[in-house]
Amino acid sequence: MVKHNYTLSNLSKEDLEKFKSLFNYDEVRSSMSPSIDRHYIRVYGFRYWDQDSISEYESKVQKLNSELENHYMKINEYDDYEVEYDGDRSYPASFSFSIISK
Repeated sequence: MVKHNYTLSNLSKEDLEKFKSLFNYDEVRSSMSPSIDRHYIRVYGFRYWDQDSISEYESKVQKLNSELENHYMKINEYDDYEVEYDGDRSYPASFSFSIISK
């Protein structure tokens, strides 16, 4: 059975550096659900995901996964830019991911 309950803190120092070389670590946030610990990364270069931007990030994940020793990264979903109904807050485009043991 694959466990999803890993966070970036479970990565070795070397693997975390590999992650940081591909993704903007300053934009990593965490979210939790009853069964899965997830992270998400805010992306400010665009508002809406298209096939080119999805392919770019999936390529980065493939590169990272080929280099990680004991874990791999799985993208869970892509979220477009969003403004709350009253216009009070906005949320940049982002994608959520899980860290899973190999």
